[in-house]
Amino acid sequence: MNGDGLPDIKLMMNGTGCGLASMYTEIIYMFQRPNHRFMMISYTDMMDEHRPERDLDGDGNFEIITMGLKGHNEHNYWTFDVFSVRGNKLINVNDKFNYPLMVQYLFRENYTPAKLSKRTRDSYATRKPTELMYYRVSW
Repeated sequence: MNGDGLPDIKLMMNGTGCGLASMYTEIIYMFQRPNHRFMMISYTDMMDEHRPERDLDGDGNFEIITMGLKGHNEHNYWTFDVFSVRGNKLINVNDKFNYPLMVQYLFRENYTPAKLSKRTRDSYATRKPTELMYYRVSW
């Protein structure tokens, strides 16, 4: 997943609860190192289904898209940010892909990004992994 040719592992542990709280999911990435040890990056995300990583720019390193729920002008929006694994941490790469995207939360299916200015969307971006609900790196 990080472009080094070694097999990596992704684990997802779905949350419990009802309503939106049931969407909290612990995401754990285990990146294999050449010495057969693993570096682990984990964080809490909101998911209602598996969201595969994608190599958005074709560089061999898959980007991770996270999802949160943010309020803006008396509406709630699903907010999607893009991170890339660099060394032993997640780096926000929103600007490279014109993210974050914000999709208004409605009581029906909605996949249309909101027509909000880049400045407004940037004000709701998750810039640092520490702003994710939970973030940890370990060896």
